[in-house]
Amino acid sequence: MKEKLAKYWGPLLALLAVVIVATALFAYGSVNDLSFAIDMYNPDSFWARFTAGFGPMSLYLTMIVAGCFVVLARKSFPLGWKIAFWIIGLALIVGGGFLMAYKGTDYRSGYSLTFTILFSVIVAVITCGLIVWLFSHIGSKRLLVAAILMLAILLLELLLVEVIKPIWSRPRPYLIFELDTLDTFLPWYNPGAGKDIKSLLLELGLNENVYDPADFNDYFKSFPSGHTSHGTLLAPTLTIMLSLDPRSRKFAPIGFLAGALFGFGVGIGRTMIGAHYLSDTIAGFSITMLSFALVIVAYFLIKKYLVPKFSKLKPKLGA
Repeated sequence: MKEKLAKYWGPLLALLAVVIVATALFAYGSVNDLSFAIDMYNPDSFWARFTAGFGPMSLYLTMIVAGCFVVLARKSFPLGWKIAFWIIGLALIVGGGFLMAYKGTDYRSGYSLTFTILFSVIVAVITCGLIVWLFSHIGSKRLLVAAILMLAILLLELLLVEVIKPIWSRPRPYLIFELDTLDTFLPWYNPGAGKDIKSLLLELGLNENVYDPADFNDYFKSFPSGHTSHGTLLAPTLTIMLSLDPRSRKFAPIGFLAGALFGFGVGIGRTMIGAHYLSDTIAGFSITMLSFALVIVAYFLIKKYLVPKFSKLKPKLGA
């Protein structure tokens, strides 16, 4: 029993450290969101521009990794399934690379299409090469389960972010900075209050003077930070990858912390460019961690209760 518990100490300590830091930062942001955003505002800095274009890179990498796993998992399945796995896997790989290139030119990042295409192709090729080199010896079932877990975490994280953003309608920092309307600042614990400010600005016609009027709704999607949430996906992706091989399993907590650190870094970049407050970024970070926890708990519950139950079912004679 002690040996079974011992192997979870590393992951639990890593998780505890991340939870403590995130809680402390969220508490600090709840009190000092505006002052912190003003002090950090530096939209022309390299890190601000990089995270604007490539902060969600972990999401696209997760798609690429899951696609590679699906392709590698085909080896133990019949021909029809192999073809399906090729199609699904390649769609995830190409889709992840395309989104990385497309989004790299978006969101005030300033990167050219040529640069983002080259960057995305290089990252996708290196990632696929490493996956084939490091994981081709892993069993098909484990690879397929890993891909499903990654995609489930990704989809749940995306769903939560996209549902919460329009409900909260929190104005982005750069909106009130550039309009010089600091008195319209709203703390995160006033969900929906931003809709009144949005209506007022629309009535005054100020939307025509702020960037692109077609994207006016996006200026009221500060809480939570989608870039930070997507960037933090590197933590569960690395954790699942490293857990596949017994030789690398002991490094899973380090992979988790490295991914969490990248997520925190993306959050810093998002405050520097004025797209989010500190509390927005920590909320986005927490959404991914929550999605990770829910999917893993669901997986172990299914494995423990549903799989044994269905494995005992036997067809009736003559059926």
